[in-house]
Order: sequence, then structure tokens, then C-alpha cells
Amino acid sequence: MKITDITASLIEVPLPQPVRHAWIPGAVMEKFRFTLVKMYTDEGIVGIGASHACAGTEIAASTQSLIKPFLVGQDPFATERLMQTLHSANPFGTRPWLVD
Repeated sequence: MKITDITASLIEVPLPQPVRHAWIPGAVMEKFRFTLVKMYTDEGIVGIGASHACAGTEIAASTQSLIKPFLVGQDPFATERLMQTLHSANPFGTRPWLVD
């Protein structure tokens, strides 16, 4: 089995009332945002993952431009090797937690 495609979309859900972040003093959240990631395989299986999207569209865009090229063509079950590849590709950046 091989990964054939990865898509990432920003999803925004309006909240009934604004919420204040405990971890960002003064920030008010009016929408819950998350990035929905779909990983497609050559056998028709689709894996789905999600993460909180503090950065908005940047997370979805960076998944497409920075993470996808390292994963397409790879075995989705070789998780340790894939994570080592992603960590090696960006040793000073954040964890690739969307696909972690």
C-alpha cells in the first residue's frame, strides 16, 4: 500500500458565544478552527486526522507544501520511518503533529 495524496482543509465552526483563551491572555475565540487532513492510498483507503488550527490557513497550506512531498509514495504503515523523515527534514521546526 502506498500514499497517493494528502489534502488539508481549514474548518471553522462559529461558537454560540465568544470564549477567552486560558493560554493566550486577552485573546478571544469566536470560532473553533481545526485543520482536517485526509490521506489517500492506492488501495482506496482514506485516513482522516485533525488538529487545532491556531495559525488558520497556514497550517493547511504548509501541510500541502511541506509535509505532503515527503509522504506521497510511502507506505502509510511505516510510521516510525515516516516520522523520522519528517523530523529530519525540519530539525528546527515544530513537530508534524497533523500526521503524528
